[in-house]
Amino acid sequence: MTGRYIYKKRFLRILFTLVDALGYPMSFPARAFRGKKNGPPRRILLIRADHIGDVVASTAVIKPLRESFPSARIDFMVPVWARDIIENDPGIDSTVPLNLPWFDRDPAGKDSPVRGFRRMVGLMRRGRYDAAIDLRGDFRHIAAMAIAGIPLRISYGITGGGFLLTDEVHYDRKAHETRKNLDLLLPLGVTVKESSPAVFLSGKDGLAGDQLFAEEGIDGDIAVIHPFPGHCSKAWDMREFGKVIEFLASKGFTVLVCGGEPDRGKLGTRHALSEVKDICGKTSLGTFASVCSKAGIFIGVDSGPAHIAAAVGTPSVILFSGVNSPGQWAPKGGNVSVICPGEGKGLEHVAAGEVCGVIDDVLEKGKSRKEKGKNIGKV
Repeated sequence: MTGRYIYKKRFLRILFTLVDALGYPMSFPARAFRGKKNGPPRRILLIRADHIGDVVASTAVIKPLRESFPSARIDFMVPVWARDIIENDPGIDSTVPLNLPWFDRDPAGKDSPVRGFRRMVGLMRRGRYDAAIDLRGDFRHIAAMAIAGIPLRISYGITGGGFLLTDEVHYDRKAHETRKNLDLLLPLGVTVKESSPAVFLSGKDGLAGDQLFAEEGIDGDIAVIHPFPGHCSKAWDMREFGKVIEFLASKGFTVLVCGGEPDRGKLGTRHALSEVKDICGKTSLGTFASVCSKAGIFIGVDSGPAHIAAAVGTPSVILFSGVNSPGQWAPKGGNVSVICPGEGKGLEHVAAGEVCGVIDDVLEKGKSRKEKGKNIGKV
C-alpha cells in the first residue's frame, strides 16, 4: 500500500510500492529461514546522518544501548559537523563522520549521490559491524547496510526496502521522535520506558565558550536567543523578537543572539542595545552548546539549536509554528516550555507579550529551584 510510505510525492510512493511488491516475496525464503542471533552484538553502528535536531534527538538511544551492551563497541555515523555534539558522549566508542549529498542543503560543492553511497558502504564494511540501526528509516541507508553485509539490520520500511532488513520495526506516525528512536532498540531486546537526549561538552568546548565571553565582554546573567529557523514557515516576526530582547535586557540579562554567519545583523540596528551581543557565526555547535550551558534561559524557534539547548539542560522557551506537531517534534526535557498557536497556524498568531509571560514563569520556577537547593541540609 502507498499509505505506508512517508514520501510526499505520489510518484515515489508508487515506485516503492512496486519495489517492495517485488522485494518482499523474493526475500521471503531468506527471512523465513534466517537463523537465531548468535549472542549479543559485539560491534554496533547507529546511523543518523541528516539534520541537527534529528541527530540530537537520536542521542536518547545511546545510554540504554550502552547499559544493555556494556562490552560492545558502539559507533555513531553522523555528518561531519555533528561530531562536536556526539563524540563526547561516554556511551559512544567512536563517531563515523560522513556528509551525505542527499542531506546537503547547499548545492555548491555537493558530492554525487553515487559516490556518497559508495563511501557509506565502505565505512560500514570497514567497521565489521554485526548490527546496525538506521534511526531515520531511509531506503539508501537500508540498502547500504544490506550491501555491506551487516548481519543484523534494524530500521523502518517507511521509504521502501523493508525487505532488506532483518528486523523491520513498526513506525508510529503520531509518536514523539524520541519514542520512535527508542522503539528501534526493541529487536535487540532493549525495552526503554523513557530516555531523554543529552549533549556532553568537551573541555575544548568549555574553553572556547570562555574565550568567546572574554573577547565579547560577556558576563553576568546570560540569555541566548536563536530567532533563525531553517524554513520560513517556522519564522517569527523579528520585531516581536526585538520586544522579547528588550524585555530580557530590562531584567538584567546580557542577550546573546546566535545563528550562522549569514544571520549576522539580521535583527537590525534597532535592537543594538549595549546588553545585546550578536555572536552569529562565531560558534561551532560544540561552542554553542557550551554557551547555552552557561545561560539562564534560551528562547528560540523550532530548530536544531533549540534541541541542543534543551539537551544541555538550559531552561528553554521554544516557539513552534503549527507546521509541525510539538507532540512529535518538540525537544524533550523537564526545562522545556513550548508556545504553539495551534495546528496549521503560523507564529504571526503569537504576540511578544505571551512569550514574555512564559519567560517570567520559567524564571520564577528557576528561582524556586535555587531557593530549595539553598535550604537543603539546613536546620
